[in-house]
Amino acid sequence: MKLVSVCVTALLMAVSAGAAVEPPQAVAVPLSASPQVQAQMLDTLQPSQALSIARQRRVCENFGCFLFGGDFANEKSPVFSPEYVIAIGDKLSIKIWGGIDYEQVHVVDAQGNIFLPKIGPVMVAGVKNKDLTAMLMRSVRTVYVQNVSIYAGLLETQPVIVYVSGGVARPGAYGGTSANSLMYYLDRAGGIESASGSYLDLSVIRGNQKVRSFNLYDFVLKGEVPAFQFSDGDTILVGPRRHTAKIDGLVANPYRFEFDGKTVPASELLVMAGVKPESTNLRVTRNQRATRDVEYYPLSAARHTMIYDGDELVVLSDKQNGTITVRIEGEHLGNREVALPYGARLEDALRQIKPAETADNNAIQLFRSSVAQRQKEMLLQSLRTLEVSVLTARSSTAEEAKLRKDEADLFLKWIERAKEVQPKGQVVVTGGDPKGIILENGDIIRIPSDNALVMVHGEVLFPSTLAYRSDMTVADAIEQSGGYAQGSGTSRIVVLRRDGSFQLADAGDDLKKGDEVLVLPKVETKFLQFAKDMMTILYQIAVSAAVVLKM
Repeated sequence: MKLVSVCVTALLMAVSAGAAVEPPQAVAVPLSASPQVQAQMLDTLQPSQALSIARQRRVCENFGCFLFGGDFANEKSPVFSPEYVIAIGDKLSIKIWGGIDYEQVHVVDAQGNIFLPKIGPVMVAGVKNKDLTAMLMRSVRTVYVQNVSIYAGLLETQPVIVYVSGGVARPGAYGGTSANSLMYYLDRAGGIESASGSYLDLSVIRGNQKVRSFNLYDFVLKGEVPAFQFSDGDTILVGPRRHTAKIDGLVANPYRFEFDGKTVPASELLVMAGVKPESTNLRVTRNQRATRDVEYYPLSAARHTMIYDGDELVVLSDKQNGTITVRIEGEHLGNREVALPYGARLEDALRQIKPAETADNNAIQLFRSSVAQRQKEMLLQSLRTLEVSVLTARSSTAEEAKLRKDEADLFLKWIERAKEVQPKGQVVVTGGDPKGIILENGDIIRIPSDNALVMVHGEVLFPSTLAYRSDMTVADAIEQSGGYAQGSGTSRIVVLRRDGSFQLADAGDDLKKGDEVLVLPKVETKFLQFAKDMMTILYQIAVSAAVVLKM
């Protein structure tokens, strides 16, 4: 019976061949990272990993959510504040020297006392940590008037159970000490629940009384630490989430912000979001009305623009470009940067350049980041097409599936390397009209040297830079570089010109000064479609990045 297996992924090919398959490894993206950093990290993951992490990322959209990534929950040894008040169950280290030598660890008993020899019980409960030594010294001096010194230190605070309730991810009872912070217990409980918990309304309940209220925005924005000394049985209650508005665009903190009251001036939210300097305008989408309305304001009107629950704000820039700068590199005399009015053309920049005597004025080079980005997009699209072809190839037998898997693994590794190639973004200027090329901000104009050299690299034995001869051919250059590498005698050849143009060359073609000869590798595969796709990509990489990427 004919066996047909469709290889959707390399894993499925392994399964069809009977090979052992390891489960995918988990990859963690910290929720404490900013949304921009999370997005960059997600781009490096496999689709299944990215899907899992993306679900976590969607949860962390509220301003302040980055607090609860586990760092506070890992608090091992809380720092004892000078303002900490000694409580029942605390452990104190007492050292007395001079007239007597005494060293002991004392536990504050149920009456709030510690017992010192020849002095008796001393009430320490309720004394601040910073005052402990002085208070004990007064007690010691009632018996030992002279030649006695004392040192007292807090070793360990009272173990407590604190309940966390309300809008948190994991309500429950959590063990700690009375010196552990509010953030410690909130982090242990999984942090504020994104859809229901409030960052503005937190309180500590002791018995039936509210003894303290907290606003976590004070901590995030002002650095005011929510210090508090917990007692056994305290409850941290996170109130329901209040009104919110989402801010995006040209801001440092693109999050959903919480606010008191039914409305808030847009300016207050924008201060928390951190508007970037280039911002000029504010777009507000109203979601609380029967219709979804969009309003547009200058930033100067933000303090008079009232925001309601559910509104979405986007900070934008409507600035018009006034001037641009173009970098000049290579063989020229003068400034490295040229400032030009927006809309200037290549000829305007060339008029300001004074070429050096060593310059090749007939091969002006123009490099543009937007062209490099477009070349990268086209390369990635070609690689995705090849990847799909590799992963969906059919096998008629288990043996063929095993062979295809091995070949697919090789292709997939090569594809991952190819994704790292960075195109140069060169615009071919020669033969065009400099008056028709409008410059972009950040363009690079390079004046190449008139060096009589030829470079040969790729599938040759000795990649070389050769002195040019007027009668030099492609075959001559390859022969001077040691000839073709093993198995590359029928390889395709690309010649890159100094001005950015290129051609598919034959061995007998003549070369010019400054040419680069790229000998592309042969594609060894049993499948014609794979070979055609690979050669197309090899050409793309060679032309856009001047790189020969071997298998």
